[in-house]
Amino acid sequence: MLRAGPVAALVLVATIGAATAKSYEPCALITVSSERQLAKNPHARASVDASLAYKCLNSVPLGKQAAIDLVDAIVPYSEWQSDAAYKANPPPDYFFPPVDIYAQLSRIKAALQADQYANEYEFQADLFMNVTGAAHDGHFAVYTDLLTGVFGFHRQHALVSISEDGSSLPVIKVYDDTPSPLNGVAGSSGGFYGGTRANYIYRGPNTTLTFENGTTLVTLNKATVKVNMTGVVNGQTFYQKFCDPATSIFAAPGSGSHATAPAGPNIPGYPSPLLASTDMTISGYYLDGTGYEDVAVLVVETFETESPPEFQKTAQQFFAKAKADGKTKLVVDLQVNNGGYIVLGVDLFRQLFPHIVQDGFSRWKETDAFMALSQIASQASANIDPYTDPSPFDVEMYASAFNWRTDLNLTNQPFTSFEDKFNPHVFQNTPYTNIMRWDLNSSFITTNATYGPGIEITGYGSLANAVQPFETDNIVVLLDGICSSTCTLFAGYLRNQAGVRSVMVGGRPIEGLIQGVGGVKGATALTFDDIYAFTAHFQSAASTDAQKAALSRYSDLPMKRSIYAGVNAKDLILRSHLNDGLPAQFVVEKADCRLYHTQAMVADITAMWKATADAGFRGAKCAAGAISPGRGRKPRAAKRTDAVVHRAVVGNGQPGKLVELPQFQASHHVAIGI
Repeated sequence: MLRAGPVAALVLVATIGAATAKSYEPCALITVSSERQLAKNPHARASVDASLAYKCLNSVPLGKQAAIDLVDAIVPYSEWQSDAAYKANPPPDYFFPPVDIYAQLSRIKAALQADQYANEYEFQADLFMNVTGAAHDGHFAVYTDLLTGVFGFHRQHALVSISEDGSSLPVIKVYDDTPSPLNGVAGSSGGFYGGTRANYIYRGPNTTLTFENGTTLVTLNKATVKVNMTGVVNGQTFYQKFCDPATSIFAAPGSGSHATAPAGPNIPGYPSPLLASTDMTISGYYLDGTGYEDVAVLVVETFETESPPEFQKTAQQFFAKAKADGKTKLVVDLQVNNGGYIVLGVDLFRQLFPHIVQDGFSRWKETDAFMALSQIASQASANIDPYTDPSPFDVEMYASAFNWRTDLNLTNQPFTSFEDKFNPHVFQNTPYTNIMRWDLNSSFITTNATYGPGIEITGYGSLANAVQPFETDNIVVLLDGICSSTCTLFAGYLRNQAGVRSVMVGGRPIEGLIQGVGGVKGATALTFDDIYAFTAHFQSAASTDAQKAALSRYSDLPMKRSIYAGVNAKDLILRSHLNDGLPAQFVVEKADCRLYHTQAMVADITAMWKATADAGFRGAKCAAGAISPGRGRKPRAAKRTDAVVHRAVVGNGQPGKLVELPQFQASHHVAIGI
């Protein structure tokens, strides 16, 4: 049996010929360690000390020209980021500092040309932290190969923010029931300052937790090995396997997609649902106990589902059952919901409020490529009947947003011409399209299962006469700050148009109301793959040199060098900002009521639901704010204001956001990885 120690290390290294007694190759050590761990448990993920993973990353040589090529290839895609001008020059009270995406990309290219990076890790970390990371936008990301594809750094303890009595400011504790509140993390005051994206950045070999009672706890930081390391014996072979577009495993077709493990019968830590979709993306529950006999709970973990028709049907059946069973009140739990299918968010809103037409105001940024695509699609579509044309390419071109005949205008009427839809509207020295809304009467984005989700939206067609299942005052939405993308649309419709009240649970230990919706508030995300497909396919129909030049700038290199890459391609514009054009991303909307986590909530999700019901329906005291029973929020659809409120800071440093949980899950979504 091989024993731990220097001799064992030498034997391990010798087995793969990766090092001598005087020089260990850190990547080789990880290869051997991960292979041995997986041999014992093939379904697990190997884990090594963070310091060893960091040494391995720093041993990977910089591919200088390849890095320059990558930056150049990212630039045209980044031009699609709809609110880039606002990120460079945000409103005075915006929480985050300005970031000029294009200036940063130019700086990084110049640094590469001047040989300022010692290795590939330094280059990719700079790109990650100072371009996409600095943008603080969940839709804008380039998860490069070396930095995000191979290792994930993490600490071995989770933290929770708990109020001792529900009213006093929370204290930070280690989730493992440590009795003393936390006073500091690795020398800084206790709190949630990291971010999920920071899991890709090395944060030292260990973590020191200091408690108020004077004790400390020191633990090794770890790195999860996310891929098969076979053949990696040093930094050079690491680069060849994971970074070289010609040989990288990430450059292979389909490598960017990540399979999701089948969901179990229950959400971890939740009771058994009365009704649920097969993938557990949506589920329904009843509350037990005196005073809660009339309360139903709908949990929507995500709008990204394996079956949109089943998602819709689950909600329909649950609402019908709840009404039949005498349930008159509804808690809509949107904790950890980071978006998904837009039409499912719209449909769920219309199931609750079938006679309120959702705003959904949005706009595209008019880049050269966007305008070229719009010119091509609009011209070609003049001779296309999408219902009879046998060509999928023609149908996709016709049904795309680039055709002026699709979408609806501000007043829900069809656009009348190319100019009506695409004549530039300039804000922040940036040309944008006219405001548009989704045409949910179009089968191509609704009932057509080939081009859409295969469902009819409630409030339209045969579902036009749907009945509202709950009174407005009897609905409350539960948020935790993570809500983003489609979730922000759905929550916004509930609050701003229907007048539903909201309860925010958690956040940093600071007083006052905070945002319940803290994620990205963009209307549409596009992956680089999406954009590349548009530009590549439409090039064959380009008729001018300008169109051909605009579309020829795109390559598949960024996809070969990343796990995921995307932009926020459409701004969401709230009705209150139609005149000044400020994207919803820069508008703060605080919850009506804030609750602190208590020990009971951490142990039992139903305690959180009951606290939400108490605050939402019975006038129970909130830690901040208040909800008066029987008095819903005044819908804000017609309100006019240009003010931008200072963002309260919660969660992982993003406004209103608690934290995402990629690596640790407690009894439910309360525990926080650090």
